[in-house]
Amino acid sequence: MTVMKTVKSPPSTKQDIDNLYKKIKGEFATKDDLKAFATKDDLKQVKDEIVEMKDEIVEMKDEIMGELKSQQENQKIHNYSHSRINDDLDDHETRIRKLEKTSATA
Repeated sequence: MTVMKTVKSPPSTKQDIDNLYKKIKGEFATKDDLKAFATKDDLKQVKDEIVEMKDEIVEMKDEIMGELKSQQENQKIHNYSHSRINDDLDDHETRIRKLEKTSATA
């Protein structure tokens, strides 16, 4: 068993204590410092706001997707209509050429 020697030092003065206080004062949070941190209630409120905002975004996304789907369907119908018109136009041109040939030979 080792025996430790205690070193006798002079008693601390008020100046020593003040110097030590100044040194460690900046390392500990004050009440004002702690007020700047979020509490559990603050974090819960932020979480609730985020959930609400997420729900709004999902609803908006659903509305946009519905509108997009409607626009795509309208575009398909429009394209089909143009295709049908072009087919009719080609058919008419063919029939007109035949009639012109027939009337030219007659």
